[in-house]
Amino acid sequence: MEGDRTGPLLTAFVLTALIAFPAASQNISYGGVSEVDESSPVVDDSTNLETDVSIDSDLSSEASIEEAGVLYTVEESHTTRVEKLSMSSADLLLEIDNSSRIYTLETAYGTLVRGIENGLRVSDFEGANRSRVVSTFESMRKEMEDYRMRVRDEMAPEIDVSITRSKASDDDERVVIDNEDSKTVDLSGWTIENSDPDEHEFSDLSLDPGQQAFIYTAGESELNVSEDEDDKYVYGTGVDWDGTGDKAELFNQEGSELATDSY
Repeated sequence: MEGDRTGPLLTAFVLTALIAFPAASQNISYGGVSEVDESSPVVDDSTNLETDVSIDSDLSSEASIEEAGVLYTVEESHTTRVEKLSMSSADLLLEIDNSSRIYTLETAYGTLVRGIENGLRVSDFEGANRSRVVSTFESMRKEMEDYRMRVRDEMAPEIDVSITRSKASDDDERVVIDNEDSKTVDLSGWTIENSDPDEHEFSDLSLDPGQQAFIYTAGESELNVSEDEDDKYVYGTGVDWDGTGDKAELFNQEGSELATDSY
C-alpha cells in the first residue's frame, strides 16, 4: 500500500520548455524517415550557465532564463514538454510527448526538423545551406541542454531521504521521504534504490508540503505499524538496508537523483 511514511525529504520537479521559431525561406528540401531504436535525442549531460532564472510561482512547471541575446523557456506537464531557445540568428524548439521527441530549428539559411516519432527517426530540411544549418543545430542543441540543467537545478524541490538503521533481524527497517518544499510533489514513477542496487518504483504516491512517506522493506502483514493519518506508508518494497552500512538514493522519472542518505 502506498500511503504514509516518515523520513527525509524528497521532492521533485520536472521542467519543460516552450519555443517559437522564425520561418526559413529557401527552395532546397530534404526529408527522410527510417526505423530507429527508442533512444532519445535529448542529452541531459551539461554544465550550468551563470544566468538569472525566472520561475512562475503560479505555474511551477514553467520557467525561463534570459540573458544578452538569448531566451530559454521550458514548460512541462505530465505528458508533454516544450523547450525553446531563441537567439538573434536562430530559434530551436523541442517538443516531447508520449510518442515523439521532435526538434525544429529555423534560421535564415533553412529549417531543419529532427527527432523520433512513433519509433521512427524523422529528418527533414528545407533551405539553401543544409550543412550550415546542421552545424547550428548541433551547437544550439548542446546549449539547450545546458540551460535545461540550469533550470532543473534552480527548480528542484526541497527533498530529503533518511534510512532507519536496523539490525539484520529487525523487520522494522524503512526509509523516510520528507517533502520540505512549498508544493505538492508527485512521486509516481520515482524509484528508491539501495547499494546493491535493488530498487522499488512508486506507482501512486504524492506528498503534500511537509508530509512524510514511510517506505518499509517488509509487507504490512509482517509489521505492527501504528499509522499516522497525516503521513503516507508504502509496504513490501523488498529493498533492504544492510546492517553494516548502506546507501539510499531517490530518483525521479528521468533518472535524476534528488535525495540520498547513507550510513
